Amino acid sequence: MRRLIAFTTVVLCAACSSARSGADPTTSPTASTSAAPTPTGTPLAPRPTVPSLTVHSKKNGSQYPTFIFQKGNRKIYAVRADSSDTERPAEGAGHSVFKRPHIQFFDREGKTLVADAPIARASERDQSIVMSERVHARSQDGRTLECDTLTYNDKTERLHGEGDVVLAMPDGSRATSGEIDVDLRLSNWHLGAKP
Repeated sequence: MRRLIAFTTVVLCAACSSARSGADPTTSPTASTSAAPTPTGTPLAPRPTVPSLTVHSKKNGSQYPTFIFQKGNRKIYAVRADSSDTERPAEGAGHSVFKRPHIQFFDREGKTLVADAPIARASERDQSIVMSERVHARSQDGRTLECDTLTYNDKTERLHGEGDVVLAMPDGSRATSGEIDVDLRLSNWHLGAKP
């Protein structure tokens, strides 16, 4: 590793030295690049590309594949699953499928909501995650939500549930509907179609 760093440093220093002296670094014996020159004659560094990526992971004993999505230093959600298949054909176009995921969501004040489902699909493009095949969620305050499909919207940081929705409060009261739009605490909701 030290040799690679030293070699890279030598090549970069030689290229910088050639550029300062007015020499053409593309003809320098110690530095070469395939980048096209700019109008001033100085080559641009090639833009790094993200290679296509496919990752398959499975639970091993008590060790689960775990994925954490965050914005800056703030954790948004963590997924632990029996298995996952992730494909990223290009930058910004990745998607993952999780089997038997256990997802913990974190709101801005640090309160949590835990959701379990047979299947979940996450999209890199819109940062959404869709849980399906009968979802069970529980807030830190003891509220529960059951529905056929539950979608996390990263832009609004809210959940949208569809299909045989049942929202239960700690006092035993319940609300039912075909759809629900709700915050991560399960405390601010709208039953029925999206408002």
